[in-house]
Amino acid sequence: MCVPARRTLGSLSSSLGNRFDCNGNPCFTGGNDLGGLTGLDWENITFRNWSGGTTAVQFGADSVQGVSFSTFRNLYFIGNATVGSSDKAFVLYNGQEDTLEHIYSFNVNTGLLFIGQGSQYPGNSFLSDIYVYTYPKSAANGNAAKPGIGFEALTATTGASTGLELITARGLQVNTYSGDGTGVLLEMLGTNSTGAGITGLQLDGVDVEGYASKGVYFGPYVIRSHLTLIGASMETPGAAAIYLDDEARI
Repeated sequence: MCVPARRTLGSLSSSLGNRFDCNGNPCFTGGNDLGGLTGLDWENITFRNWSGGTTAVQFGADSVQGVSFSTFRNLYFIGNATVGSSDKAFVLYNGQEDTLEHIYSFNVNTGLLFIGQGSQYPGNSFLSDIYVYTYPKSAANGNAAKPGIGFEALTATTGASTGLELITARGLQVNTYSGDGTGVLLEMLGTNSTGAGITGLQLDGVDVEGYASKGVYFGPYVIRSHLTLIGASMETPGAAAIYLDDEARI
């Protein structure tokens, strides 16, 4: 039996233990340089103070496989207190067979993005207990279109697009306060029906709260998916706790 090598990221800084101060830069960005990783095991790590509108941790990119057969557990992302400075916490492109548990993000525009954008057949992953506390969402802050948590199937720049499929997520929570009532807290978005759609997304125990126009948004080309909503406290008058696009088929 062949077992993928496990790469453990423990203490990133001996003086800080498992706390990694990013000093205004991206904490860890894989992209094209670190595509196709397998067998990572990250646990009990805090990332903080990335700024300049950057992303703390990113694996993969457009048409580049990110990380697969890997586990991420008890990760904490604490962004800069300046609104909009810490854009995204954790972005995963084209991952397969990944487990994400107890991922917490504070002072961010987006806490988690799981993206399919290529021919790698991304998905088949399990997520549990993901919490995001965003900056206030508003047009003035320039973050109204950025979801707290997002699942996206995007058309690849080159080559085929196989979408995003078969993800099970339990206990997703997004909170945002003091904004102008725009934006979306949890978003599922596909770009076309033939290649880059989202299929078989199972969401259980979702909790969305705060000032936004949509709590949970099922966008175009999200099909054969399921949602169990346990809490929705929308402070914006007329806001939709759940919004289905005309092209969504859940």
